[in-house]
Amino acid sequence: MRIALFYLFISFFTLYAWKDWYKSLCALIFLMAFLERPDIPKSILEIPGLNPWNFLLAVVIMAWLANRHKEGTRWDMPGHITTLLVFYGLMITIAVTRMISDISGIADFRMITGQEPPTRMGLVIDYFINCIKYTIPGLLLFVGCNTRARLYWALAALAGMYFFLALQVIKWMPLGLLTSGVELSDRAARVLDREIGYFRIDLSMILAGGACAIFAARILAKTKWHHLMMLGISATSLLGQLLTGGRIGYVSTAIIGLIFAIFRWRKLLLLIPLIVIFIVTYMPSVVDRMIQGLGGEIAAEEAPSAAVADTLKEGQEGLYAMTSGRNFAWPFVLDKIAEAPLFGYGTLAMQNTGLSSLMTLNYNEAFPHPHNAYLEWILDTGLIGAIPVFILYFLFIKYSFSLFLDSRSKIFIAIGGAGLAIILAQLIASIGAQSFYPRAGTVAMWCAIGLIMRVYIQRGRLDSHTNTPQASFDDQLWNRTSGPDVSSGRIKNK
Repeated sequence: MRIALFYLFISFFTLYAWKDWYKSLCALIFLMAFLERPDIPKSILEIPGLNPWNFLLAVVIMAWLANRHKEGTRWDMPGHITTLLVFYGLMITIAVTRMISDISGIADFRMITGQEPPTRMGLVIDYFINCIKYTIPGLLLFVGCNTRARLYWALAALAGMYFFLALQVIKWMPLGLLTSGVELSDRAARVLDREIGYFRIDLSMILAGGACAIFAARILAKTKWHHLMMLGISATSLLGQLLTGGRIGYVSTAIIGLIFAIFRWRKLLLLIPLIVIFIVTYMPSVVDRMIQGLGGEIAAEEAPSAAVADTLKEGQEGLYAMTSGRNFAWPFVLDKIAEAPLFGYGTLAMQNTGLSSLMTLNYNEAFPHPHNAYLEWILDTGLIGAIPVFILYFLFIKYSFSLFLDSRSKIFIAIGGAGLAIILAQLIASIGAQSFYPRAGTVAMWCAIGLIMRVYIQRGRLDSHTNTPQASFDDQLWNRTSGPDVSSGRIKNK
């Protein structure tokens, strides 16, 4: 029945795309809540890469191309952002090309860990084609979000995605697990990836950003009922995040919440002590997970292997547990980066250089990647490829923060706050996992980026018209179709 409903959903929006491609795009974004489930079809007629989601994406792209002149949608991203995005894509292309030129190191690691040997085509699909495709929904939101109604449709799609993703976590993680951090961690590691398709650390990051993003967007609610509904979605996402047992997600939520409280909603500062007391009293597993490794019980999957334990100094087992072994792996990665700091080694460098195989054979620690997005990107592309990409993300944070602090429009605050939450969650979680290669878990982030840049540009056009009354900013936001040359990046800010 679920599969039949899934195909019915895909079929309806495939046809509807020719009437309104933007709403079908929003349906595509909503489907990310279910896309990675093991029971969702991965192909159509056993054609590699042709799954229902990809098919709907292709139809949406064709429908947009057919209607873009009639709608007047155009690419008006600031020139410096466009340049950095092109550079980003170029770095992915170069890194993948370098990888597939010699995949012997990857093959050796797969053989050692009992996995199927890779094929060049499979690697290209996973690390190039999929990377590009997961950015497309966000870029289409950017060019297509030309009315307030379309902005609300995009937010509704994201809210629905977070809500149903959280419900799946709650379904598989009984609330009683909130009383034991070790049991919570063990079950999350065993169940979530198998049943939902996302790793628990990915779910923790996604739901941390989603809970805070929907909380920020609630100010756009037109009625009290809508306001309460969005608070409910935010609370459900937060509960789902707590049940993942992902410590980096806990930290992300706390940091984002503190930023919201300090810079926008200061009354939240009064609630922080009450929230802490509530968590300590009724959710001791959250506290257990945060202090795990500082003493007491350690989850089985976070205990060091015998070979690693022999290399650790006295008292370092706790740090190993706190970082899930990352403190042991990162020095190896840093040493490898030092050997080729400027240009790196290409995609999956940790495997292809033999570093993953060395750690597996000598220490029984299978690290297929560095478990740090920043180190992974530098290892793969070098400082030449990393610095411009890090600057790009810094600019996205800067623009979202600028909108968040702009009180002239609720849209500025909502989109700036939501985007800030989602991007910060990704960047904070990147310290202990994640990747700068776009993937399924980052679709929401790229959608947030598309909305941030659209509202940022429209604000710049309004700012160029000094006779725009402050009270009418929300109404006038998409009425200005002319203004400064935004492609040059010269947008007036206030």
